[in-house]
Amino acid sequence: MIISLDQIPPDHSITTNTDLDHLVQSFNQSKYFLDHQWNVLLNINERDRLKFVLHSIPYPIENFQTTLYNIRRCTSSSTIIQSTYSHVSKLSLTLHDDMANDHIEHRYFPHVDQLIFLSNLTNDCQQFQSQEYFSRLKNLINLSNITSLNFPEVTHQYPIQLINILLENLPKLHSLTLSHRLYVYLKSQTTCSLKTLNLIFAIYSSISPPVTRMRHLLSSNQILTNNLIIELVRTLSVFDIQTLTLAVRDLDGFDSQFSEWLKRNISISYDLLLADKIVRFYF
Repeated sequence: MIISLDQIPPDHSITTNTDLDHLVQSFNQSKYFLDHQWNVLLNINERDRLKFVLHSIPYPIENFQTTLYNIRRCTSSSTIIQSTYSHVSKLSLTLHDDMANDHIEHRYFPHVDQLIFLSNLTNDCQQFQSQEYFSRLKNLINLSNITSLNFPEVTHQYPIQLINILLENLPKLHSLTLSHRLYVYLKSQTTCSLKTLNLIFAIYSSISPPVTRMRHLLSSNQILTNNLIIELVRTLSVFDIQTLTLAVRDLDGFDSQFSEWLKRNISISYDLLLADKIVRFYF
């Protein structure tokens, strides 16, 4: 059982640990749960996108979304909390401005291989304590298992320093997904051993600057052009990358002439998914 809510239920008090324990007991002390020897754990974080997460123990599926800071939970032994998330292989963590942490973290995700970062950051990312965040993160997961790293939100802020730290400390990483706007600020040596690189853009335009009324709202790093495609294919062909995916996320997708342009100008294998606004190159 999993109950994940993006708002705290208005008819429930969550002010104290006692309040959280009462919510959990309403499940754990019910006849059905007692008969099936079920127990639940409750996590509260008013700053997260999922503010109220109640689930059976152990957590029953492979996907879990949480934050690293400001978690409040019902009373439970550290041993139970530590062993609860052994089934999770895909972990989503939301970054936010407040990094205060007044609880002892007992959660551990030993088998996570896909790490996804969402962002609620509103302040200048230069102020984000990337090294401190990473120090706590490596106590939460086994970094040596991570093969996929994903920063999927094109219009949200991410700290470049944190991304570089992660790329330098994930020995098995082979897949990276992020916006091209972020990619241009990465250290080149941190990406040269990747097998799969997925870059996200706001719009596609065959020329630069694009003929669109939105062009003044976008930086050049957010616009995928024909010249940039050729540059990326040529540059990345000397690395170990096997697959390069370019996706248009927010506004205009590929125009009707794009397929013909690819045939004339690209000599390596590729897939074009017009409906999904994705083009994928194989080296």
